[in-house]
Amino acid sequence: MNITLLVQFLALLEEMKTREEILPEFERLLDRCGFDFYGIVRQPKPHENPLRLLLAGRWPEGWPQIYIRELAPERPGHAPPLS
Repeated sequence: MNITLLVQFLALLEEMKTREEILPEFERLLDRCGFDFYGIVRQPKPHENPLRLLLAGRWPEGWPQIYIRELAPERPGHAPPLS
């Protein structure tokens, strides 16, 4: 990662106040660093829908549904409680 790009983003971040201002600049930083996809999520509680935890993200088409169906049940915090 180019440290200069990160420092520039952090300087801009100090001036921005809203998600609508921050998100395009964050995505521009990710693009310039070579990231096609990303996700920012908060830690789930048991039985929470993982899609509702997404704070920001850019995913391949259909990826969230694949994640919930195939991967989330295997991750701690996503699995149903033992009976």
